[in-house]
Amino acid sequence: MDPQRRGLLEATYRVLENAGIHMGQIKVTKTSIHVGSFTSDFNTMICQSVTSDILCTPAYWVQKLVFTVNFDGAMRKCCSGSIIRPNPGHFLVLGQTERIGYPSVLNRDRPAINSLLASIGGLHCQGFPLTINKANLLDPNPSRPYMSLIGLPEYPFNHSVTYWDKSQTSKQFRFRKNPRHHLLGCQVLDWNPLEPKWRHIVRLEEMPRLEDNKINGFIIFPAAGMIAMAIEAMNQLSEGPTIVGFDI
Repeated sequence: MDPQRRGLLEATYRVLENAGIHMGQIKVTKTSIHVGSFTSDFNTMICQSVTSDILCTPAYWVQKLVFTVNFDGAMRKCCSGSIIRPNPGHFLVLGQTERIGYPSVLNRDRPAINSLLASIGGLHCQGFPLTINKANLLDPNPSRPYMSLIGLPEYPFNHSVTYWDKSQTSKQFRFRKNPRHHLLGCQVLDWNPLEPKWRHIVRLEEMPRLEDNKINGFIIFPAAGMIAMAIEAMNQLSEGPTIVGFDI
């Protein structure tokens, strides 16, 4: 922060403090139910826990604007033990050699009940206080079936505003039933099943035999190719029984 802004911030701080306006007037509690248990671990000179006592001091808010955020130190202090999350990954890597224990309650290609019980067992072996009796109730083959909650209220989605309006032409392009055919091409974007149309550009790279069908030096599309076009069109339009053959 440049000296001019720093001086302005310090002047504002002194004016507010002299006027009796400070964070102590705001009734606050611990920012999380878990903060009290970990305060002694994080309350260091490098990274401090954000408790109600710290939030009530104006100096904390001045430091938030003046000093840099010690994210690396806070994460290393926080991750000195283990992290447990519902993440398919198994560990986090800090740097090149340091690894953090990362038991996950959800793992790929593994039943959720097994990964959850394995995470609970690993935490218990590391000395974390757990209620094993409740964990033992997670039986994959219970004696009686679990009850399902039914009749829950649906989430009130708001569909009154459309943020991404797609045109019919865009839908026709993205949800085409048939891919491009080297003889017939692809359906037009303004497709109408009552008046079917296809768009096609004949390319010699795809049909090199056309170069042999010349009349007076001009390449002519053969009649057999036109018949094959019509047959392919009927195949794409048919939605009933499988077509066995065509009579010409």
